[in-house]
Amino acid sequence: MISLNPGYYTQGMHFISSAIGYRVELFGSIEKTTDSGKTWVEIFTRDPEAADPFNAIFFINESLGYKGGNFLQRTINGGISWEKVNWPFYEILSIHFQNENHGYVVTRGGYVYETNNAGETWETIFYSSNPVTDAQFINEEIFLAGSNGFVARMSTTSIP
Repeated sequence: MISLNPGYYTQGMHFISSAIGYRVELFGSIEKTTDSGKTWVEIFTRDPEAADPFNAIFFINESLGYKGGNFLQRTINGGISWEKVNWPFYEILSIHFQNENHGYVVTRGGYVYETNNAGETWETIFYSSNPVTDAQFINEEIFLAGSNGFVARMSTTSIP
């Protein structure tokens, strides 16, 4: 174990390099590391009245990032402040962006959504009736796992 914060319930984590990473706490607070996870500094403190859980975080670079749970939020200043993104869905499990405009969101309900305009609009590109419990993005592919032994693999290059 490198770092421990007993009051911090990490729900998701994403590194943009071997040294720089971000993690999201259950109710949306954000911590950043610049030393490969040895130390973490809180850069955004959630509203103490907030009750919506967050599950995922993804940073494209040190300025632009997304976090999601029952809604999707974006930062353009490295996590100091966050704004809601047009997102009519819920239960975000995983977020992945290939660049500033092109990204994917996976929900626990079995949906995979794609945006080509930084989250202004989203299109359903995959649905499974099995609830999804994990999603991995590797190169040009998305791997999904879920209940009842469900596993799926899809190529993002074959999506029109």
